[in-house]
Amino acid sequence: MGNTNNTPKVHVVLKLPRPVPGIISMAQAIEAAMSAAATTFPSPTPTMTQFTSDINALVTAESAARTRAKGAVQTRNAKLAVVVADLHQERAYVEAVANATPANAAAIAISAGLELRTPAVRSKNAINVKQAPASGSVEVTAKVGNLKRSSHEWQYSADGGKTWVTVAPTTQAKTTVTGLTPATTVVFRTRAITPAGPTAWTDPVSLQVS
Repeated sequence: MGNTNNTPKVHVVLKLPRPVPGIISMAQAIEAAMSAAATTFPSPTPTMTQFTSDINALVTAESAARTRAKGAVQTRNAKLAVVVADLHQERAYVEAVANATPANAAAIAISAGLELRTPAVRSKNAINVKQAPASGSVEVTAKVGNLKRSSHEWQYSADGGKTWVTVAPTTQAKTTVTGLTPATTVVFRTRAITPAGPTAWTDPVSLQVS
């Protein structure tokens, strides 16, 4: 079912880093995320085969440019322009897929390794995530606002929000999720349990686990 007029549209954005290696890393991360979620993104533009080929060509050209060989920088810049164009096309495709399923749009976009800009009103209990010291562990914190007298429930998803795993609730507005697979993108959400009942789940927030 398509996006309805009363459902806020999700806007997927690219925040391209300036150095070429940063763009390569971003493109590789998005390619890996979309390939892992191929059932969610069945017909990307460009195809994953073409996207991968363009990225590999840029990697090769960047290595050559570092040798300062004649013409290597110009060749690298041409390959860079192709990958940047690919990234913008993939962004548009992911946005279309995400908005085709409004109830799960944010998680779908995050599963592609992309960032969101959305006009939706967020819950007061916003969420922050960061890598914990131990590999495969993530620290998750809720901004409690005026919900100080509450406990908190926590969930994470390793498949872009299709299935959620519940971890132990806490009386504090933070928890550490362990046992995650490094080099995968995981999304997290939380809600507060108050005397009046549970709040809405926060919008999911993603992190690539180290």
